[in-house]
Amino acid sequence: MARKHAAYGTGFAGAKLVCAASKDVATFTASDKHALLDSVAWVLDQLRGQVYTGCDLNISVHDMAGLAERSPYVLAALPNLDICPNATTAHGVVGAVSATFDGNVRGRTFLVHGCGAVGSVVATELRDAGARVLALDMDASRSRIRGVEQLAPDARWWEIECDAVVPCSSSYLVDVPIAASLRARALVGATNLLFSEPAALETVVRRGIIFVPESVSSAGAVIGDSIEHHDARAFTTAQPDELYAFVRRAVARTTAELLATARALDVAPSSREAFAIVAIADKERRPVGLRFRDGDEGTCASADAPPAEQADSQPGLLAAAAVMRGAPAAAAASATGGARGVRRFSSPSAGANDGRAPACLLYTSDAADDSLRV
Repeated sequence: MARKHAAYGTGFAGAKLVCAASKDVATFTASDKHALLDSVAWVLDQLRGQVYTGCDLNISVHDMAGLAERSPYVLAALPNLDICPNATTAHGVVGAVSATFDGNVRGRTFLVHGCGAVGSVVATELRDAGARVLALDMDASRSRIRGVEQLAPDARWWEIECDAVVPCSSSYLVDVPIAASLRARALVGATNLLFSEPAALETVVRRGIIFVPESVSSAGAVIGDSIEHHDARAFTTAQPDELYAFVRRAVARTTAELLATARALDVAPSSREAFAIVAIADKERRPVGLRFRDGDEGTCASADAPPAEQADSQPGLLAAAAVMRGAPAAAAASATGGARGVRRFSSPSAGANDGRAPACLLYTSDAADDSLRV
């Protein structure tokens, strides 16, 4: 969660509020649920606004409404019931998928794994954008979507050739054998903790399959939370399509920045180095929730350029990538064509490593004050 908030400058840190129960959640009675909500509300009130909570697994919007009656520290789209947090997440995923393929999904093939509240929206949106969509869910009734090719619940989905698998289901979906056999060009979706073990991710990276981490692709709901918290009036009056479009653009742009940075660093998009540079780019900007009203959803240079072109136009990101890669700072500046806003930066240990600063992060702004962000 912390990485999701960092990637989009939400104004929050990130954590999971987990309640340990002495019985299976599936057996909860109404009385149990009330006791749970009472306990959560008590904890939130004790923290006095240092922690807010939102909807997650095993909790419904109705539950969140009950929690909001007990405590003010709740973010769950309750002030605007026309906006669905699951749909917000889904539109962010669609933005990430689009950016992975340079803004054009038409004619491409995507396999959506999991067709619940998020996956069903993702499948429908990709279908409407002109993609061929295959869908699979353990509950076959949920993957029965008009205009979408339904796969059997036990289909060997990893052996199906496609442009991307879009996981919107349970965690630990991809193990080493699946990673070794996967016939998709990319993995981009909503599922948190997609890999069952580090070796599975390593296998995907080694095979050259693009993996956009969920901290970037599945952050739609936290962007919505940021708007709800920082600009309640804008959130309350927003039309769903307006907010979903904002989220989609924000996630598309951040995904494009991540992919461009990974290319410049010659590392995987899932690497810590690539993510750190993209996250630091938003460090001193206003929270994304305050940008919704004026449509400032990203850090890219032009709203009209395709996502990949937008990311490649940011000299700060590319200079940072060059420095992280270990290139001399002067070469990093040269690589950006001398663009205004690029500054030479050396770490205290630069003299010990021939003027190279592989341990520092560099981001420069092309704003009027040419400010340096480190």
